[in-house]
Amino acid sequence: MAVEAPARAEARAPRRGGLRHRLAERGVDRVLLLLLPAVLVVALLFLYPMMYGVGLSLQPKDGGGPFGNYTGFFRDPYQRGTIWKTLRLALPAALINVGASVPIAYRLRGRFRGRGC
Repeated sequence: MAVEAPARAEARAPRRGGLRHRLAERGVDRVLLLLLPAVLVVALLFLYPMMYGVGLSLQPKDGGGPFGNYTGFFRDPYQRGTIWKTLRLALPAALINVGASVPIAYRLRGRFRGRGC
């Protein structure tokens, strides 16, 4: 007595699903798509002007190659003094801010009265 296996469907029906299902299969949540407008705004309002400015800085009017503006800037003693003055003011301020904020952040990690969780 021979036992036959049940017949299998040779061709499977193609999956039908909306955009939500197709994105979910690829691991993309629809809520993630809400980031797209924010990314576009950042690209248009920040990245484009920044890259445009970098492009202009690499095209010096007086010649000197693509870095002519930069070499002229760093060779000027007035500009060099301005850079050092800025660093002398900014570096201690940054270190004081980090030194004050790290203990506060460490303390806020623990439980305290009024904290929800």
